[in-house]
Amino acid sequence: MTTFDPRRIGTHGCVAAMVPVDALPRRGKESTLPPTCAALIGRGRDRLAVVRGGEPLELDVGDNVLLFSPAVQTAVIRVERLLSADDHACAATLELEIQVIAEPAELAALCRAFPSVSSALTVEEISRRVQPSVTAILSAYAAGLSAAELLRGPEHAHAAERLRDRLAPELFAAGLSLSRIASIRFESSTWEALRREQQRAELLARQTQTDLRIAEMAEAARRQRLAGMESLVQRLTALAAERPGVGLSELIRAFGPTERGELYRASLGLSAGDATTRRIVAVAGQEIIGIRPDAPETAEFRTTLPSDAGPLRSVRRLPEGGLLVGAARGVFWTSATGEVLRSFMFEPSAALRGGVNAVARAADRLLATHSEVGLISWPIEGDTEPTYPLRDLLSAATTVRDVQVDDGGQVWLAANDAVIRWTPGDGWTQRRILSARVGALAVDASLVVAGLDDGRVVGWPPTADDSPVARSLRPATGDAVRAINVLRAGGVMYVLIADGRPMVDLCVADDAYHMEYRATEPLRWGWVGPDLIAAVNERRDRIFLWPIGRSDAPSGVAPVSRWCGHTIQDAVLVPSQTAPAA
Repeated sequence: MTTFDPRRIGTHGCVAAMVPVDALPRRGKESTLPPTCAALIGRGRDRLAVVRGGEPLELDVGDNVLLFSPAVQTAVIRVERLLSADDHACAATLELEIQVIAEPAELAALCRAFPSVSSALTVEEISRRVQPSVTAILSAYAAGLSAAELLRGPEHAHAAERLRDRLAPELFAAGLSLSRIASIRFESSTWEALRREQQRAELLARQTQTDLRIAEMAEAARRQRLAGMESLVQRLTALAAERPGVGLSELIRAFGPTERGELYRASLGLSAGDATTRRIVAVAGQEIIGIRPDAPETAEFRTTLPSDAGPLRSVRRLPEGGLLVGAARGVFWTSATGEVLRSFMFEPSAALRGGVNAVARAADRLLATHSEVGLISWPIEGDTEPTYPLRDLLSAATTVRDVQVDDGGQVWLAANDAVIRWTPGDGWTQRRILSARVGALAVDASLVVAGLDDGRVVGWPPTADDSPVARSLRPATGDAVRAINVLRAGGVMYVLIADGRPMVDLCVADDAYHMEYRATEPLRWGWVGPDLIAAVNERRDRIFLWPIGRSDAPSGVAPVSRWCGHTIQDAVLVPSQTAPAA
């Protein structure tokens, strides 16, 4: 027969075992119990004796020996599928401290309650015996409390009292005593997930509030700093006015790089306070579309033009408030909101792929550039039959664009890699050859600016003399310049450059300072007004807007293609002082 080691009792969850005499290690008739083990010896029906640990056993053949642990044992009972009062699935873990009652009668009751003691009685089996009672009590208890109360309650005294009242007699009848209820713990994965989500929301709300406070403080500091810089710009402007030949930008260049940037931003802020942009006007398909800068999400107006001149290609504004709209085979002179006032057409000698890319008024004539036709001229009054000036000069050109008229009445346009200046009265022309094809041209009273296909931006004064050397405003970048616009703000000349990157650059014409107005996608064209920057994306379906003094992110987007189903062909900014009410 296999020998049973009494040291197993009290270890690995073993509480008691009925062991044959022959299975116990002994010397002769005696055996000694280890200190952690006790025994009940039965000799016949009425002769029962309890032997404590460490005492010798005197055994005879036929004796019944029940070995048991007199120490306190911990029973862990798990209850699943509980439901809280607020309908959260819960589970509970209960720890009971129990002990075998070392009295002959109670030990006999233990044997009757647990037949498995004939081999080995474990703590797990005791737990299974009281599981139904524990489940019933904790189910009722959980149903009366919310999940938060169940999980946050550290003691659950009421549940412990009910468990003690129910389990103590039940265990006693089985020869066991309930020493104490060590702990009751509830858990709920659904409530914990909800709590984590609430904590994240609370943290986000606190972080948002903190960010808002920080942003408000930063904005207040920025405004205070800007106010100081604007005051300094005003003093510098007054000082420049007292010194003929000295411009504001020359005085600003005397400051360090950081101060220069802040002063240039301040000059832009002062400019924005003097004038505003009334609207952006875009052409797409056969429509002229008006967009208010303060409400770019919806069109202010949409006007459809006749289709007899072909699809619309460009738009320019007139100082008195009207618009000049270029089409495939002509130009429309319209009101500020697109009502056609006059039409100027031409008949091409062959089929055309493009259209009029720029229109300008030169005294009593309208001028238009078209890469496949050249320069087209119409008289404003009387017969509107077109003529084609500079035909010989432009005959070999593959691109003719950006016709403009300066304050002296001279006409400027770009053709391939040249910028041409022409005086209509006497036919005088000047041709300046540049290092690459001209992608965009802007003419100001004191500066002509050309953007080239290699990314270079150059400028020179528009004097009658053809000797001024073009100075570099920006070196070659490899990104072809597609749009150039100029702005005078507070005595400083700014140049806006768009070249297909996800930003447009606003550069100071005679300094290295520039601001990058950034978007999340490439930008094709850009325009600058006294108070805002506008740009069309590469897909030509939207117009992005920025306040002129804040370049970090667009303040608004006009979804033009969503309104009309066509791509944007061109746009123009209309300042408030030149746009009568529609």
